Formats: sequence, structure tokens, C-alpha cells
Amino acid sequence: MMRINKNTQKLRPAFTLVEIALVLTIMGVVFVALIQVIQSAKEDTRTMAELTYYESFNTGAEQSFVSIVDAFEPICSVMTDATNRWGWGHASCSTTSPVPTFVATGLIKYNIQWTSLTAPARITLRTGILDSFRGACTLSAVGAADITLLCPNLTNLTNTVPHTLSTPVDPVNPPSFSLSYRRISEIGLANTVENYNFSLNDVYSYRRRYSMKKMNTVARALKRYYDAQILSEIENAPVNPFGGGLHSMDDEFIPWHWKAFGDNVATVMTTRCVRNANAVGICGNIVGNNGFRTGLSGRGLFMNRVITNLLGGQRQFALDGLGNQVNLYPVMSQCAANDISTCATAVPTTPRNDYVTSGGTPPPHSSMLWVEGQNMINVSVPAYARTFISY
Repeated sequence: MMRINKNTQKLRPAFTLVEIALVLTIMGVVFVALIQVIQSAKEDTRTMAELTYYESFNTGAEQSFVSIVDAFEPICSVMTDATNRWGWGHASCSTTSPVPTFVATGLIKYNIQWTSLTAPARITLRTGILDSFRGACTLSAVGAADITLLCPNLTNLTNTVPHTLSTPVDPVNPPSFSLSYRRISEIGLANTVENYNFSLNDVYSYRRRYSMKKMNTVARALKRYYDAQILSEIENAPVNPFGGGLHSMDDEFIPWHWKAFGDNVATVMTTRCVRNANAVGICGNIVGNNGFRTGLSGRGLFMNRVITNLLGGQRQFALDGLGNQVNLYPVMSQCAANDISTCATAVPTTPRNDYVTSGGTPPPHSSMLWVEGQNMINVSVPAYARTFISY
């Protein structure tokens, strides 16, 4: 019978250097992979933070543009007959811009004529701008004619379509920005500057439609008025010897849209021709500035009269969707120059019984609505910047 010696010890072989080296190698690979995972996670987090920053900045620029244009619309559209400038050229709007400018590293600015706004409107606009840039910028300072925002890590902001104060905002080409952002790298590595491009094209698509709606509203008002005036005067049959209206042929040739520019809304809208007791048969009761205008005033007269007489005083139609001045040139056949802003306007022949034979201009008559800055006739522009009205 074999005895088991309790003192016998089991021999355990020790790890060899090769095995130790293998373990260390595996641990090293795992450690490197872990570092890479951590670095990748940090990079993903950093990239997401940058994208969020960029999107917040883009949203801020878009929404602030609309907020500023809307806030100044009722102010910039104020004009009189003799006014030469409204829109961004108006005295109360000339130091305002809906486009941000770069001040210095981490700072951007909006030029805003705060004194033109009421106290509640100032608060609303300032709050709206700050809310729009939430996540990208915070308030730095509010000056007498500007608001400055603090935008961390912003190193530069350039605009390919800048806006010069007191001039129109380009209605055709939307501002396009290049934003430079300082990316903070790991310790020991140099920081880098990342660039992000965006534009206000989406905002412009909406505001162009708003411009087109405004232009069409003014055009339709004039066209409807012209058609109504012709119908009214054709029905206004002449009464012998000198009462009533004109002959139907003369009625159809007279540029009745000119009556819309009269000074008195009641006379313009309701009064029909009454021939004078003479052989010529001039409509003396509507010839004159209160009816069919025989005199002219400043540049603002035509838009101001259409807004007063035909649009119920809704001044917003004096501006396009970007806050630019809208002008009306009433008789296009009188303009031979390419620059419509240089063309004078002469009073057409007044309504009379021998309009055709007296040298009156036959139809079609035409007018043109045009946005300030889009005044070169030989340069094609879209309908939201220039619209023709044919009568």
C-alpha cells in the first residue's frame, strides 16, 4: 500500500519573460485603444459643440435680421410728398442695419437707432436678438446706436454682401458669411481655426415673397382704380350742350390712373368729369391738384398718394420685404434714360373732349414700381425688385 506524503508540495511553474511580455503587450494595446476611444469621444463632443454653435449663430443672424426689419418697418415707411428718402435712408433709420458686423475677437455688433423706437419696442427687439443667438452669444453691451454681443471662440466674421448704413439692403443677393471659430485642442497641441459658411438665403426666400406681395398689392390697386375710372367715365354720358362727361373715345384714351395722385381722397375716388361751358370741353371740376393733378411735388408724392388714396394709408407698402424704399414712376413713356431715378415726370394732357386730337398720349399707359438701388432699366432684375403696371 502506497503512502501519500503530506509534505509533498505541488510544483507551480513561474511565468516566463515571454508570457510577461505578451501580457504587457496586450495591456498596451488595450490602453492605446482606450485612449483612442476617449480621444474620439472628446473629438465627437467638440465637433457637436461646434456644430451647435454654428447652427445657433446661423439662427441668430436669420431671426435677428427679420426682427430688426419688422421693428423698423413702421418707422422707415414714413414719408411726405416732398420726401426724397425713406426706407433705410430715412433719418430715423439711417444708422440701422439688419446685418451683423465683426468688431473684434469674440465680439459682433448690430447698428440700431434705438432712439427711433419706443421703450417697449426697444425691449422687445433687444430681447429678440439675444434669444435668437442663445447658445452662441450673450449680451456684451447696449450702446446709444448699437448692441454688441459676446460670442466665445469667434475669431472672425466676414460678409460677402455687406450693408452700408443709410443705403438699401441688396434685395437680389443675400448676405453670405464666413465664420471663423477657434477650436481648443488638447494640452500640448496647437489650437486650430475652423471655418463655417452660411447665408441668409432662407430668410431672403421668405422676404422676397413678402416683397412680391407688396408690389402686387400696389400694382393691383392702381390697375383696379384705372379700370374703375374708365368704366365710370364711359357711363358718364355727355349731356348736351356742355354737361356730363366726355365722348367714349376720349374716355378710353385718357390715362385715368393719374387721377389717383390727386390731393383729396374724396375727390379722387368719387368725382366724375363735368364739362365746362366752352367748346373745348375740359373736365374743370377734376382738373387741379385735388383731382386730376396738374402739378407735381417731390419724389415721395406718387407712393404717398397711392397709399393714401388707394390703400387706406397702409404705409408698409412704401417698403419692400427687406425695408428698402419702393418708388413709383407713373408714366414710363416719359423716361428715355436708363437710370429711372434721374427721369423727370411731366403732367399728361388733362381730360378734355378732344383728348385724342389735342395730342394726348394713347394707351397702353404704364407705370413702374422699383426698389431703391434697382433703378437701371437696362439691367434685368426680378419682379420683387421691379414691377411694371400696364393700363
